[in-house]
Amino acid sequence: MEFFKLRHKNLKTILIIVILLSIFFSFNSHVEAKEKTVELNADKIIYDDLSGTASAEGNAVLKYGDVMIFAERIDYDDESGKVIASSLPDVGVTLRNRNQAIRGDRLLYDINTTEGVMYGAKTTVVIDGKPVFVYGDNLEAIPYEIAVERKLISDKGSFSGDYVIKWDNVSITTCVLDHPHYRLEAKRFIFTPGHRVVVKRPRLYLGEKYVFTYPFDYIINVERDRSIKAAIFPYASYQSSKGTGVGFSGPITWDSGGLSIGTMYWTDIGFEWNVALEQKLGNSFSFYGELDYSWDRMWEEKKYRPDLSLRFQQPFWYAQLNWRRNQYLEIQKHADYQYRGEVDTEPEFLIGTPWRKEGAGWYRFSAMWGSYKASTINDSGVEEVDPWTGRLKVTTEGYVESNAGPITPFLNINASMMFYDDDDSMRQDVIRAIFGLRYNLGSIKLGTAYARNWASGESPMRWDAEFDSERIYQMFEIPLGKYLSFNIIGGYDLNASFLEEINYTLRYINDCMLWELTYRNDRNSGGENKIFFRIGFTGTSIEFISDKIFNPFISPVPKK
Repeated sequence: MEFFKLRHKNLKTILIIVILLSIFFSFNSHVEAKEKTVELNADKIIYDDLSGTASAEGNAVLKYGDVMIFAERIDYDDESGKVIASSLPDVGVTLRNRNQAIRGDRLLYDINTTEGVMYGAKTTVVIDGKPVFVYGDNLEAIPYEIAVERKLISDKGSFSGDYVIKWDNVSITTCVLDHPHYRLEAKRFIFTPGHRVVVKRPRLYLGEKYVFTYPFDYIINVERDRSIKAAIFPYASYQSSKGTGVGFSGPITWDSGGLSIGTMYWTDIGFEWNVALEQKLGNSFSFYGELDYSWDRMWEEKKYRPDLSLRFQQPFWYAQLNWRRNQYLEIQKHADYQYRGEVDTEPEFLIGTPWRKEGAGWYRFSAMWGSYKASTINDSGVEEVDPWTGRLKVTTEGYVESNAGPITPFLNINASMMFYDDDDSMRQDVIRAIFGLRYNLGSIKLGTAYARNWASGESPMRWDAEFDSERIYQMFEIPLGKYLSFNIIGGYDLNASFLEEINYTLRYINDCMLWELTYRNDRNSGGENKIFFRIGFTGTSIEFISDKIFNPFISPVPKK
């Protein structure tokens, strides 16, 4: 094995990241420009002192900093900084940076401009322990300024020093099969590392059958959690008060924000729609505005429901200012009473922390002050309007679980103190706790949870009033085959000695996809029965869900 070293100045390391939806790895140029050593190894190396070029053949490896290139042949020009790597089709070229790697048929890389093109690019990324396979034609790394000149991206909200990734004819799947159960295809996606991905009208295939083309460019903003989220499927649902509904939503986004537009048609009430806008204002501030036109069962009519928020975000805390009108609430206070009404908020100020990990547990804090006015209709059909009332609410939340053995115990606890500015200076305290176990009985997955509310004091607002309660939840997940299972979650009210809800879910999950059909039987007074779907891609965060149920067996903390 022959070996020699070359010297080159003002080089930048490239970290390759490719993201589609929530799957990513990218090029990153944030490395100090300084003199580094280029190492070239191969079975055979020919170096021309006059021209400053080197040709390496047979198990060739070029190393520069954290970047390594593996190929059958590597040609390197020390003067121009150009690298050409090629291999036989069944061998390929690999470009690796630390733990990330991308493979292809041929690589062109200019270390002076830090631009590169990988032909026939493909990679495997492990997300949550599952491999995600990404294939495509030419992957190109382009400096931000050049990408703006080529009109691949807008220069609005320019991110200094960033690279833009352009990858043509991309196919993504989590299936390990030669003929995957599903795949997403797009003619192109463009990624600004650390900021966002633009996927050009992705197409969904189930097996070899084309199913659906998303009518917009699908865009993910990577740098922060987004309030605007749009399904890439049409969706369907059933509610006993509205009938059967079908709908669709889609985003229109830009570098610093986005607009989501959605609509739903119900057989019994007609159309509902929603428009949501999010706009980043500098590095720490963002604005969120939503206008919802929707039906409520109390007034049996549709109303406009505006919702505005200004958010200030820091790594260890955040603050938010909210304003709302006609917010419709349905809150099951106990088995015999469901509060239905509308609440106006003017204003509401919230300060809090994200979930923080400590040992085997997590915790977070929040404090909220707001002024509220509520309206409802009493049993005689007369509308009642509560006066504006101020409330200070201080909350501490904690979650802990243990995975040491076959039984997983967990505890979810929430404690709040609420102070009101009414004439009687009322106060209300509430502690909510859920203690549960997740365990197996042979091939059957089970869960048992005890949920308890301790409430003291009283509130001048009916929508805000808390009550003592005790419930037992039991979960069964019974396998019906290799991929099919049937899930039941029931909730029993111990105070009322009443089975208040049963949720039935038929779930099909394989190495690639998740399909769920859920029927919610709400047996409470005023409850509403529902049927809805969930579809997701295993190993990704891509999913469609038209509704959800309360599931005490799911951890409230974010997955890491």
